[in-house]
Amino acid sequence: MTAVGLELGWDGDLVLLPPEAQGGEHPWQCAHPIVLDTTASHALGFQPTGSALELLRHEVRWLADEFHFAGQPPTPWGG
Repeated sequence: MTAVGLELGWDGDLVLLPPEAQGGEHPWQCAHPIVLDTTASHALGFQPTGSALELLRHEVRWLADEFHFAGQPPTPWGG
């Protein structure tokens, strides 16, 4: 989250909640966990073009440019 915030020019504070806290509605709330695994793509010869942090920053910048929200406050889910 810090890397995303830095790329978007956000300098707020992250507030960590205890594990037992209820998180409310969010896109990761689902009956089955979402697993992101690149094992198969690596087995087929895929090689990343940068470090995880470099690729994350590139993707965040693309999203910000595409959706024009850099520097603007985020909107709540569904709003």
